[in-house]
Amino acid sequence: MVFEYNTVMAIARALNNLVRWSIIPLFLWVSLAIAADPNPLPGVPANPLTGLSAETDANPPASQPNLSPARTLMKAGKLDEALKQVTSDLATHPKNVDALFLESEILTRLKKMDDAILVLRTMTEQFPELVVPYNNLAVLYAGQGRLEEARKTLEMAVSVQPDYATAYENLGDVYRALALSSYDKALRLQPSNLTLKAKAEKFK
Repeated sequence: MVFEYNTVMAIARALNNLVRWSIIPLFLWVSLAIAADPNPLPGVPANPLTGLSAETDANPPASQPNLSPARTLMKAGKLDEALKQVTSDLATHPKNVDALFLESEILTRLKKMDDAILVLRTMTEQFPELVVPYNNLAVLYAGQGRLEEARKTLEMAVSVQPDYATAYENLGDVYRALALSSYDKALRLQPSNLTLKAKAEKFK
């Protein structure tokens, strides 16, 4: 499946330059698509959120925080310091989209998934017109095995942006994982059912 920190909508002007990439599944059958940092740290999933530029009423261009220090610290592997820096930035710009994306990225690299989920979930509430938070939230849900929540979140993403191919790809992977899970449960109940075995094999 594809875990993506990718495409926002019209509110984010720089999305045309974002890229997608695949990562090793966090949850058994799930590998999601995420928009990639062109210079990921060794052994750390690249994060597409880096460099997003979004303008909202809460963040006119003149009041944009300087996120370069936090990004530099993150790329240097100084994640705790990077988190402190972006937290400081958010104290003065609490609804800055770039800063929130960066915070979720740093938290994910720190493996603080519950905290990253909270940030992204809050973003879906504050900026329901942005599609990337839904996609990234779904990826983290899937990584925790919360496939039903991932499915619902991706369905919300495609309702916000019907031409968002990455979300459809991820949604297909979630459906596949859900189907395989159901077939496995059925096989535990009917281990000699050859039809079930054949169907399950198609999803492996």
